[in-house]
Amino acid sequence: MLALSLALAGTALAETDRVTPVQEDYARNCQGCHRADGMGAFGSVPRLRGFVGLFTQLPEGRDYLIRVPGVVWAMLDDERLTRLMNWLLATYSPEELAPDFRPYSVDEIRRARKRPLADVQQVRARLIVELQRRGLVPPGEDGLVSARRAE
Repeated sequence: MLALSLALAGTALAETDRVTPVQEDYARNCQGCHRADGMGAFGSVPRLRGFVGLFTQLPEGRDYLIRVPGVVWAMLDDERLTRLMNWLLATYSPEELAPDFRPYSVDEIRRARKRPLADVQQVRARLIVELQRRGLVPPGEDGLVSARRAE
């Protein structure tokens, strides 16, 4: 009976510890800065959780997300990167997605990678102002100030 219990416990543990390929891609390419919980780093790395989907509310914001250096230079092929970006939005910010959001396509990712953003901070600041103007982001919020480690 003890052997059966140990075998079942080992099976349950193995099943709960399974990591999907897209989760592994996130861990290897994004988690180092944005953290496993998607909360970023206060003042320097934007949070993903409950925030990143807001950019999809703006056409330029949707484009911005797939043209930032961490995305365009990720060491993933276009198909894996497409899966990762769609998973990231659905996992960390589903409530903030534009009502008409459509998942990124491989062609869209491929085209974006040919046009990396040179002025990331300026574009992001302009997008934040527009999100604030539309009432989607409160004044003073930019995804950086809220990137605090949960105490």
